[in-house]
Amino acid sequence: MNYNSLDYEDNSPLYISTRYYKINPQLTLGDAKISLTQLGYMRDAIDMKENFWHSVSTSQTYSLKHSTSTLNHTINLEFTHRNVDKKNEMDNPKSKYDLINLRNSNSFFKQAIMILGNYQLNQTEFFPKIRELEYVGSGLGLYDSTGVYTPDGDWDYVYITSDKGTLSTEINGQLSFYLKPGNYFPKWNRIHSDIILQATEQNPEMKHWQSYLFLPGYVFDKDTTIFGKQSIAPTIWMDIIPNRILGNLNYQYNRTLDKRYQTMARTTESIFGAEMDLKQFGPNNYNLKYELSKEKDTRYMSDITVNALNILIQHNYSPNTIGTLNLSGFSESGAQQSSSNNYKLQGLGLEPGFRGSWGRKGRVSASVGIRYNQRSGSEFLTFLPEKREGLLLNWGTSTIYRLNNFCSITLEYNGNSYPQDKVRHTLKMEFKAEL
Repeated sequence: MNYNSLDYEDNSPLYISTRYYKINPQLTLGDAKISLTQLGYMRDAIDMKENFWHSVSTSQTYSLKHSTSTLNHTINLEFTHRNVDKKNEMDNPKSKYDLINLRNSNSFFKQAIMILGNYQLNQTEFFPKIRELEYVGSGLGLYDSTGVYTPDGDWDYVYITSDKGTLSTEINGQLSFYLKPGNYFPKWNRIHSDIILQATEQNPEMKHWQSYLFLPGYVFDKDTTIFGKQSIAPTIWMDIIPNRILGNLNYQYNRTLDKRYQTMARTTESIFGAEMDLKQFGPNNYNLKYELSKEKDTRYMSDITVNALNILIQHNYSPNTIGTLNLSGFSESGAQQSSSNNYKLQGLGLEPGFRGSWGRKGRVSASVGIRYNQRSGSEFLTFLPEKREGLLLNWGTSTIYRLNNFCSITLEYNGNSYPQDKVRHTLKMEFKAEL
C-alpha cells in the first residue's frame, strides 16, 4: 500500500492540495518449476482539494498470470482488465481495457503431432487515413484535378493521417499444426506436413464473446471491422532423396477487409504451389518453384490469374562467397470486374546476385534484375509500373562493415527503371554506435 498527501492550510488557488493512494495485493499459487498462478488487484486514486476534497481519477486493475511447463506441454497466459474513471474528461470519462497474451505448445505421440498457438488482445487507438489529391507539378502526376487517371496529369493521390483517433480492439491469433508421422511410424519418416491458421481483427465494437474467438458471423464484418485478415496455409513435404531432393505441395488462401483508407476494400487470394530443392547436384544447389494464383480485389475492381515459374541456382565459390542466378517467367490474365476491359501479360526475367563476407568484420551483397514484359489487350492497371510493357530493371547493393565491437557502418544503394517512368536512385548511409 502506498499513500501520499500534500495538504495546504491556505485554500487559495495558488495552493492546491493533492493526495494519492495505491493498494496492490497479490496471491501466488503453485510451483514455479511446474505450474504457477498469480492473481493480482491494484487500485489507485488521485484526489484534489480546492475548497474541499474531490476525486480526479480512479483506476482498478485485475490481473492473472499462469504458466505450466511439462515435458510435452507448455502454456503461458497473461490477462489484464483495467477500469479507468477520469472525472474531468467530458468526452469519455469512463473506459476499460483488456489485454491478453497467450502462448502454448503441445506435442503428442513422440512429437508426431505438435500444436503451437499464439493469441494476443490489445487496445489501440486508430487514426484513419484520408485520401487527398496533391498538386505535384505540370505533367508529373497521374491524375487531373478531379481525380481522373491520366498519364500526364498534374496531381497525385496522397494519404494523410487524421488527427481524430478512436479506441479499437485488436486481436491476433496463429495456430500451427505440425504432423511428423515418422516419429511414431518409422516407415513414414520421409513425409511430414504442416497447417498454419492466422487471423487478425481490428474493431471498435467487440460486443460478443464469440468475436474474441474469430467465430464466423462475429468478425470480418463490413459495417464494424476496421481491418481484418484471415489465412490458411497447408503444406505437404516429401523427402524424396534424403539430404538431396526435398519437395512440397502447398496451398494458401488469404482474404482481407480493409477500411483504413476511407473506402472499403476486399481482397481474396488463392495460391497453389509446388516446390523442389535439389542440393549438391554438381557444384550447384537448385530451387524450382511453380505457382498458380487467383486474386479478386475490390479496390482496383480486378480479377487476376497468374502462372509463375522460378528457378534459383546457387553456387558456393567458397564458404564465405555465394553466387545466385534467379530465372523467372510468368503469364498473367487480368480483367476489370463488371467491364469488358481485360489484358494479357507475359514476362521473362533473370536476376544474378552475389553475397560475401569477410570474417566478423563485414558483409556485402549485390543484385541486378532484368525483366521484359509483353502485353496485349486494354490499358487496365497500367498505372502500376510492373504491369506495363517493356524492359524493367532494378539493382541494388548493400555493405555492412564493423569498425570495432561497438561501431558499424551500413551503406545501401538501389535503383529501378520502369517503362514511361524516370530512373530512380536511392542512397542510404547509416552509422551505429552502441554505448
